[in-house]
Amino acid sequence: MTNTLHRQGTPESLKHDYVIFAHTAKGITREGSASKLREFMRICLKYHPENIGESKQGNILQDDIDIHRLISNLSDGAVASAVFTDLDTLQKVIEELIRANLGISINISGLLDEVQTCCRKAGLTRHSGEHSLGFWGARDRLPEREILE
Repeated sequence: MTNTLHRQGTPESLKHDYVIFAHTAKGITREGSASKLREFMRICLKYHPENIGESKQGNILQDDIDIHRLISNLSDGAVASAVFTDLDTLQKVIEELIRANLGISINISGLLDEVQTCCRKAGLTRHSGEHSLGFWGARDRLPEREILE
């Protein structure tokens, strides 16, 4: 999975790309978080994500990844994520995560207006948003635009 904040493209090309992340905060929610992260992954898996994985072990788009082994091997402080292509499915995932009340941070990356509408339908109010200000520095070292998209 890529750094979703810096993805480029038109609204139409980004319209079917929603990444949901679960992560913890050192000294606050990290200790004992493995079971919560596993539950996050199990919930996401039920909705057939396009991709799902964890920052250290990899994701299901790799040939040698067994998702059930990956989930069972999650440890405290892992960063888990899943990718969905439609808002209806994303909303169902969000609603189930609300019911699960895991007590860890959940972030969603996607087109701001669409994600905000989805969260509102699920009963959530966004408390923050991030925007990329573009690339600075040695831009000639960036990959081709197709990769950035």
